[in-house]
Amino acid sequence: MYNTTNLTNAGDIFEITKAVNELSGSLFATLILLVVFFTMFAIMRNDPDKKKVFLVGSFVTSFIAIGLYFLQLIQIQALILPIIFLLISVFVKAFSDE
Repeated sequence: MYNTTNLTNAGDIFEITKAVNELSGSLFATLILLVVFFTMFAIMRNDPDKKKVFLVGSFVTSFIAIGLYFLQLIQIQALILPIIFLLISVFVKAFSDE
């Protein structure tokens, strides 16, 4: 049985998110990052430059991941992966032939 004391005493959306995230072991905030990453691909799916789409998606996801890390909603492992994707996409875009 989960202890839902923190959830029932929550006064705003951040406290609810923090309580759900603690109950799930940081899985909730990590899933939010994945949803944002794939939503960026869905929004920009008709763009012919897929490298730009990957760069924008990685940048937005990294920016949100850094914010969630400083709010202590995700752990360092969930922060490293978007930053690695961002670095890869920057190098691919910078050294591409186009």
